Amino acid sequence: MMHATTLIVAEGEPAAWPDPPGDLSAEAVGIPQAVVWGRIEDWTRVRWGERNASFTVEAEGDACWRAPLEPFTPSATLQWDHEDETYLPVTLRGTPTGGLRLPAGFYQLDGLVGFSDAPPERVLEAYRRLAEFLAEAVRDPSKVGVSAHTIDIGGAISESSTRPASWLAKSIHLSGAADLLRPWRRLGAH
Repeated sequence: MMHATTLIVAEGEPAAWPDPPGDLSAEAVGIPQAVVWGRIEDWTRVRWGERNASFTVEAEGDACWRAPLEPFTPSATLQWDHEDETYLPVTLRGTPTGGLRLPAGFYQLDGLVGFSDAPPERVLEAYRRLAEFLAEAVRDPSKVGVSAHTIDIGGAISESSTRPASWLAKSIHLSGAADLLRPWRRLGAH
């Protein structure tokens, strides 16, 4: 079996994001759902909340291709015609592993990605952890991005905290959400 390479992924946003868990703090509720779900989706290959997606794929030969985002339900399968310099409809066969069998060529595969039902509890817990972690910036913006913080009020009372300067960028890891999302991790993710 030859190799197929996904060259371009174009993904829309869902009409509605799944409901977040109900036990969030006021600050965490105030963080836009698109922000939290976006961070989760950057880490995972699975989507919750159906949306349109389009994949441009190059197949070297008789290749098996699986969408990098799941679940994917194709609605249009098109193959590039070099003579007409346009994409034309083509019928593709499925594979036993849930992918599509692609003869050599370039393809545009359009359809829907994502589940329409609620995410599993583990994913909702990842959402909660990440939202609460991000809410820390709302609770105490003076600590956002600092690598060290010390307050000393007269010798007997002091406070000290250290945080990596990239703590918001690494929030998916530092919050513990990444560990919960491992079963749905994007292939090749760090």
